[in-house]
Amino acid sequence: MAIAGRLDEALQGLSARGITDPELATHRIRRTRLRSVTVTMTVRAPDAARALSLAFDALRSALGLDVRSWDVPGTGVTVVPVTPLPPPRPTVAQIRAARSRSGRAG
Repeated sequence: MAIAGRLDEALQGLSARGITDPELATHRIRRTRLRSVTVTMTVRAPDAARALSLAFDALRSALGLDVRSWDVPGTGVTVVPVTPLPPPRPTVAQIRAARSRSGRAG
């Protein structure tokens, strides 16, 4: 499909800061029309919100003038962190319970 090919070429030519390996991973055609695409990319950012912003900006940039052909507001996203998230901080109750088990008063 021509529009999918243009998007894939635009993604391959993308040179956005923090974005690596952008690609058109899958696309679905129904009745000779492109119905959906899956775009993947690796985004390096300090937090998920910044990563989403960078990825969305990169996608819009790749779409260029074709943005009118796409349902950009209907775009969905899945974030998969590459590095593990830090463990949750212990609650006051957990700290007190640990202290009482070790024999320390708190």
